[in-house]
Amino acid sequence: MRSRIAKITVASLVLAGIAFAVAPSTREEASAAGSNLVCDQNTLYGITSAGDVLQIDATTGATTAVDSLSPATNALGITQNGTQAWAFQNNGTTIVSYDPLSGTSSSIVTGSSQPAIRGAVNPVTNIFYYAGGGTNARLAAYDIDTATEIGQVGTITGLGGNNGDMAFGSDGTLYVVDGDKVYQVTSVPDTAGAANLAASEILTLPGGTNSPGIAYSSDGYLFLAASSSSSTIYKINPSSGASVGSITISTAQAVVDLATCNYANSLRGQVDLRSRVTTTDQFGVVNSGNGIGTPNSAVTSGNLVGIQSPAAGPNLTLGGLNYTVTLTAVGTTDLTKYSIGWTCTNLTTSLQVATGTGAIAAFTNPMTSTADGTDVVCTFIAAALPKAVDDAYQTSIGTTHSEPLATGLIKNDTGASITVTGNTAPAHGSVTVNPDGSFDYTPTAGYTGDDTFDYTITDVNGTTSTGTVTIHVSPVAVDDSYSTPADTPLNISDLTANDTPATMTVKSVTTPLHGTAVLNGDGTVTYTPDAGYTGPDTFDYVAQTAGGLTDTATVTISVSASAVDDQKNGTRDTPTTLLPLANDTPSAGSSFDLPTLRIKDPGSGAWVSQVTVASVGVWTVSSNELVFSPVAGFSGTPSMRYEITDLAGTTVSARATVFYPQAATLAYTNVERPGVGAWGIGVEAMLLGLALVLFAGIRRRRQAAPKHRAA
Repeated sequence: MRSRIAKITVASLVLAGIAFAVAPSTREEASAAGSNLVCDQNTLYGITSAGDVLQIDATTGATTAVDSLSPATNALGITQNGTQAWAFQNNGTTIVSYDPLSGTSSSIVTGSSQPAIRGAVNPVTNIFYYAGGGTNARLAAYDIDTATEIGQVGTITGLGGNNGDMAFGSDGTLYVVDGDKVYQVTSVPDTAGAANLAASEILTLPGGTNSPGIAYSSDGYLFLAASSSSSTIYKINPSSGASVGSITISTAQAVVDLATCNYANSLRGQVDLRSRVTTTDQFGVVNSGNGIGTPNSAVTSGNLVGIQSPAAGPNLTLGGLNYTVTLTAVGTTDLTKYSIGWTCTNLTTSLQVATGTGAIAAFTNPMTSTADGTDVVCTFIAAALPKAVDDAYQTSIGTTHSEPLATGLIKNDTGASITVTGNTAPAHGSVTVNPDGSFDYTPTAGYTGDDTFDYTITDVNGTTSTGTVTIHVSPVAVDDSYSTPADTPLNISDLTANDTPATMTVKSVTTPLHGTAVLNGDGTVTYTPDAGYTGPDTFDYVAQTAGGLTDTATVTISVSASAVDDQKNGTRDTPTTLLPLANDTPSAGSSFDLPTLRIKDPGSGAWVSQVTVASVGVWTVSSNELVFSPVAGFSGTPSMRYEITDLAGTTVSARATVFYPQAATLAYTNVERPGVGAWGIGVEAMLLGLALVLFAGIRRRRQAAPKHRAA
């Protein structure tokens, strides 16, 4: 028994600046409330010219009354999952919605009157769209979620001006029937405006068709009402447009519009271009198989990378049939220079349908038992062929070389999403290579020289390329430090003792700034500082292995302050003064601090300014002098150690020595003779010597006198 449902009381509302009214009315419900409208492959919905909504069995044509949406008599649309039905009053101002859970309907008065022969709900935005006829059909909308009239969003252009309907795919593509043609509009605005919505013809229906309504089954078939006066509904192959059957609805009234909560199956082909070989390279994409209509192709343009626009399609398809998407070269593009892979994905389930490599993507369109149908997108990933570029690195003997991602193996390689997928083993070490190109290489103990290994990169499509890595394992020469006093040569024999390997020899040396460095024939190096120089000095040396590999290190010489031993001859019984600092050298840039001049007491070990040595003499410090005062009659070589500190804080010491000779004596024989006494022969000898001296002098004078020649 049909019950009467009270409607919402009159109310005037203002939403988004547009006034509309909810009109009071009553409706007789012809189906049980409590569940959504049926969304399966066998259920259609139609609306009659009287505004009655019928549930239609797509196999038998049997009908069941749902509700009356009068005064709305056309533009039937059903929301996703069958939660509501919507319709518009043709040439009127009223929208009516039906809620199957409560079994109630509501009327909404819009702000303007317009023709409305087409209606559908976009499942992406949940917006109800309604449009009139003509070659340029005014398209208006109502936002179901916000209960807001949007008004006109644009004009569908390029139609034939015939009777028709429209339906959405699950991806938001709008399909429009006009007479015996099916068009598509790929993008529909969701805000008010006057956008030009160009319709593209995709399908021709059987001759004589002037369908007032279309609806999709979830298996992809298209259902058409034959005419507004006919009770026949055709089942159409959406790819070819051919009729595959028909039903006759069991009602006295013909339906003027159709709708379902199922969505069309569709196919798109597109290119994800990661890189171009040349900037002018372009690509074509073609959808084909099982009678796919046009437009079914697209050509890329520009030089941007990423997903290219436009895409081929969408083209209507059927579940269980085979389809192909082909990538083609445009102009001078050479596909052999590209790595090409593809993946076909059903967007309604996010599941991968098929994947492969090459320029042909072939797949079987999946069957679906849900209302959403299938929206398959086949994406070609195209990129310039990957290229692994050879690399070179260096490490030291016995040292593991770790190369990070930033400077790893693929830093200079090219390709789409490349990773390292393999490598060979080096001959003189071991290596661990990570997929991101970072690696760790360890040379064999004691090895120096070049070592190599190969690595393979693989791009997103599985295309590979191989490069070679050369690692130079070098010897290590370690810096050295030595010291020498000023004015003192230094012979260095162990320069390579701390180098690796220690068997290296010195190949060459550079010239220091403050001295000389000489490589001797035996491999030692002699460093001689400049006279009087103190301070640091450096030179480099090149160490060489038996195999000819070299490394360079720096030798630092510290030429230190120095004190040089002093010696002087003394005069018997006379003090001797020495200037010990005259040949000593203070630190670089410094001078000696004279008050610090001291001598070392050999008895106590203390540094003092005066030391008395019994039976020898006295040593005394006087300013920059050392004075030795011998005891009477002393002969010998007294010495004393002294030290002095320069203003840089460096203390040096040396030894001062004085030579005192013994007194000269003549040997004689102590024989007493009568009349001579104790002097004896000694006195005689002295007298004899004196006589000889006198005689020699007289003789020299005679020889020097001039001679006169006789006249």
